[in-house]
Amino acid sequence: MTKLMSGQMDDIGMLLVKSMDMPESLIINNFFYDLNNCPGIAEKFNLMFDGLKDSLSYNGKIFGVPFFVVTDAWKVNTELMDTLKLDYPEENWTWDDFYLYAKEARRNLNGDGKTDTYIVELMMTPPFFMYQYNSIYFDVYQKTADYNTEEFINPLKLWKKIYKEDLVENTHHRIEKDYILFMYKAWDFGTCVGDDTYICKPTLKSKRIYNNYISFFMVNKKAINLNECLDSLEIYLSDEVQRINYGYGINGFYKERSFYDTAEAAILYRGEPPNLTCSDNFILLNTIFKYSKPHVFRDELDILIYM
Repeated sequence: MTKLMSGQMDDIGMLLVKSMDMPESLIINNFFYDLNNCPGIAEKFNLMFDGLKDSLSYNGKIFGVPFFVVTDAWKVNTELMDTLKLDYPEENWTWDDFYLYAKEARRNLNGDGKTDTYIVELMMTPPFFMYQYNSIYFDVYQKTADYNTEEFINPLKLWKKIYKEDLVENTHHRIEKDYILFMYKAWDFGTCVGDDTYICKPTLKSKRIYNNYISFFMVNKKAINLNECLDSLEIYLSDEVQRINYGYGINGFYKERSFYDTAEAAILYRGEPPNLTCSDNFILLNTIFKYSKPHVFRDELDILIYM
């Protein structure tokens, strides 16, 4: 990493980076080439999901081009929803709303006197809302954080209350279950989820915020083959290449559904097209990306909760 920042490795033209492992030292030390200086690349961000440009920018400079993008949403068990006769949550529902909804979702369906349905299954630790909170109150570049806020303390109290009242199944989310209303599957929501019904996760009360996961290319501004790197990224962002990528089942980042709804996209994927996300989910996908920031994983940001 030190050699990269010092320019001693100019034979490395590009890096493929995961947003969960954001290379903040490279970014704040201006290792990267600012892609604003390449109109053929910068203009393509206008065609991408809203919010992706901000997720791949630092101080107004674009440091990355997406390779793979997904976000989090909850898949709805529509059969159970019909059985419970619940209204769908508001799109921008909060964790306070979640608590009330979770109580409504705890029902006894088989008449044995015991509640046997849950709103969702989530491990108690770390608190799920913390991923959203850290996106706002933890600055990965400056290494500053603020946890002395009502926006952290109140949801934390609520989170403990949710588990004390047995409103959420405290297990890992592995498979879909007929008694779970909303299915959480990490980094599952993208351009290949078909017609299944999804909803936004609850968000913080003070700010609507979700998390995304992005793999991206970063160009070394001191690379001896800088021009070739930029040319290759322009080609990579072309319609032809992105339709081929999608044909292999790679979640795309262009926001118009019609872009993927082509015969070319179907050729390479086992002889049949990927499961193209339906129109309603495309609208939801763009909304979530608009309000999302990268989920940056750091062990020290996780907390344990003791009841």
